[in-house]
Amino acid sequence: MNHKWIALPATLTLAACSSEPKPPPRAAVAPIAQEAPAAPPPAPVPPPATPALRVSEDIRSACALPEPQTHFAYNSSRVQNQDQQFLAQLSTCFTRGPLAQRRIHLVGHADPRGSEPYNLALGRERADSVKVAMLMLGLSREQVSTESRGERDATGSDEAGWARDRRVEASLRE
Repeated sequence: MNHKWIALPATLTLAACSSEPKPPPRAAVAPIAQEAPAAPPPAPVPPPATPALRVSEDIRSACALPEPQTHFAYNSSRVQNQDQQFLAQLSTCFTRGPLAQRRIHLVGHADPRGSEPYNLALGRERADSVKVAMLMLGLSREQVSTESRGERDATGSDEAGWARDRRVEASLRE
């Protein structure tokens, strides 16, 4: 029997079990120049306050109202707390003032960034939120009607323009 073939596996086994430690793995080479982290984009500049409740000139002059400063936030139909004073003046004009017992019509609008069904619903919610605020201030349900035009009359193409699109228009209803 040839003893060379038996000795070869034994030698390989002993070499594999040798007590000498293996060298540590090589560390990855760091890149020579690292890019600085990108600076965060500048914070968006909020658009100027745009009235979201547009009151027709005949109502404003009959009620001696200033230009309203109400506005809706993006994707919102909530009437802001600071709008309550203007809505109170408007409601008083329709309950005890020159336009007592007249009817007001509220039309809600949206910017063009949502789907048509979504924007119609959002416009309706905006008109209805103004209506509810006015009902709480004394108007009767028969005096206030609402509708939505959604994005149909939107003209904005940037944040300032879209802010103008998010509105409710108020006019006299015969």
